[in-house]
Amino acid sequence: MIPPSEITSHNIAFAGMLLCASTSLIAQTQALWIAIYLNGKLDISKSEEEISKVTILHSQFGKWRCPGGYGRRFPDFMFDALAYLDMLLGDLGLKIHRKRSWWREIFEAYGQEDYRGLIEEWKQKDENKLA
Repeated sequence: MIPPSEITSHNIAFAGMLLCASTSLIAQTQALWIAIYLNGKLDISKSEEEISKVTILHSQFGKWRCPGGYGRRFPDFMFDALAYLDMLLGDLGLKIHRKRSWWREIFEAYGQEDYRGLIEEWKQKDENKLA
């Protein structure tokens, strides 16, 4: 969402275009990630070189993972949406395992209800960090 060369500027971000069944969840999480990044509150501890390597890997992953899909044109997350959401939530320091028990974590599908309240969760985390 951020060009590697601009990672320290905190003045530009792009909400990505992607194809998956979880588009609304990803859009919400990307919006929160971008808002926190633009406000300078996202902890970025990697170098520009490390970020460039990860960017190249992720931009090519869709092409390699689903060669018959849309991965050559834009991210095709039909089977990888949960991993992407986990990555964004991890960047924000929010909980990744969102089910109420390990049993549900293993046997229940994730849905929109599992991501309800992300903004409040971030605010609470941010307030606790300031205290």
